[in-house]
Amino acid sequence: MLSSQPFSAIGLSANILGTIILALDVKAFFRIVKTTLDAHQIFIDSWMSNGNVYGVTGMDKHLDGQSLKSSFWTVIGLGLNVLGFVFQLLGVLLHPK
Repeated sequence: MLSSQPFSAIGLSANILGTIILALDVKAFFRIVKTTLDAHQIFIDSWMSNGNVYGVTGMDKHLDGQSLKSSFWTVIGLGLNVLGFVFQLLGVLLHPK
């Protein structure tokens, strides 16, 4: 009979790794969103204060690139969490009663 301990350990490891990837991915995405909002605020402040408009360009390129990376890492992180759940379930089902 197969031991349940390796399945549980692999499952927990996959869950931890998946959760770390998701947390870092969300942090990176919100950092670029904050940068975009700051650039927009600079534009509004400069327009409202003296009429001189300071434009910040290139934010769409950065936001699109980060969005693409974010969706890739989100799939990886969620896949690892699902894989971890499956391995933990196998560990529970193979546990002798």
